[in-house]
Amino acid sequence: MTRFRLLALAASLCGLALTGTPASAQINIDLNEEEMATFALAAMPAALRSVQAQCRPVLDADAYMFAQSDALTRRLTATSDRAFPGASRSIVRIAARGNPAMGEIMSAMPPETLRPLLNEFVAGMVTQRVDPSRCEQIDRVLALLDPLPPENLARLAAIAMSEAQADTATGTARGR
Repeated sequence: MTRFRLLALAASLCGLALTGTPASAQINIDLNEEEMATFALAAMPAALRSVQAQCRPVLDADAYMFAQSDALTRRLTATSDRAFPGASRSIVRIAARGNPAMGEIMSAMPPETLRPLLNEFVAGMVTQRVDPSRCEQIDRVLALLDPLPPENLARLAAIAMSEAQADTATGTARGR
């Protein structure tokens, strides 16, 4: 596994479900690094829950992602809640670029309506991209990343996403 792919894997574990896979290249979300980090902060709890659901059938109950689930979820949720207003602006902008009418509809939605949409979007992306055969490795990487503050995890995710977008734009693969 290349260093970049490991960073991309780590970023997806941190909550940015769009990062580091060939399919992500097809989703040009066009956010700057700050916006990506805010989006990652908001998405982390949903991404963690989805990774856990994908890995539950293949990992033992004492796997790190399950054993530390309560504490990690509390920590991620606190920062997610603070980041959501900024992330919601990015979500609306992304929707508007694809469909201006949808952007208008979403911009009028209250946060309590928009939040579940973000959670379902993230869960769907994680479900599509997490290969259960990689769950053991994902669990080990998550254990290594867990001590980092959520803001640092989000920054890692943003860097990996920026790199993935740059690679897509130039048609290159980094980090061998």
